[in-house]
Amino acid sequence: VITDHDMNVLSPAVTLFEHKLGKKVVVMNYALPAANPTRRHLICYQKQTQLQNLFRSLDPMSVPVTVTDPSCFMVQYFDNNEHAFVSFINPSYDVAEEITVTFADPELDVANGVYIREDGEIRPLSEIAEQVDKNQWKFRRFIPIFRIFAIQIPKK
Repeated sequence: VITDHDMNVLSPAVTLFEHKLGKKVVVMNYALPAANPTRRHLICYQKQTQLQNLFRSLDPMSVPVTVTDPSCFMVQYFDNNEHAFVSFINPSYDVAEEITVTFADPELDVANGVYIREDGEIRPLSEIAEQVDKNQWKFRRFIPIFRIFAIQIPKK
């Protein structure tokens, strides 16, 4: 059963299938129009996780960067085929001292990326980054509420 943030039933289920031409299709009785006046359901961690998993099952690159911890972060991602520019925004009222990030694009060379300090200085990402596993990195950086942490990552 699919519910909204107030636990009202929206849909009996979400169906993901692959049709005879090999295309994947998701059917859900849940509108996500661009002009929707309320997007509170997108802030809900459970809905974020569900939508990210649906998008990834259709195309792994549809969600190129995910902050897995803490889950409240917003991500902006720009890719010009040479570099990826990623900004992480802390919309919560909690200060973050580190974030754990998963990158879907295997072509990103995170180890050789850079970050922008608050004073505008560009520094090597290796100063604050630790690889957790193949596609996951931990960035140790003080990120206050409503602040942006920006990085640039070259492609291999």
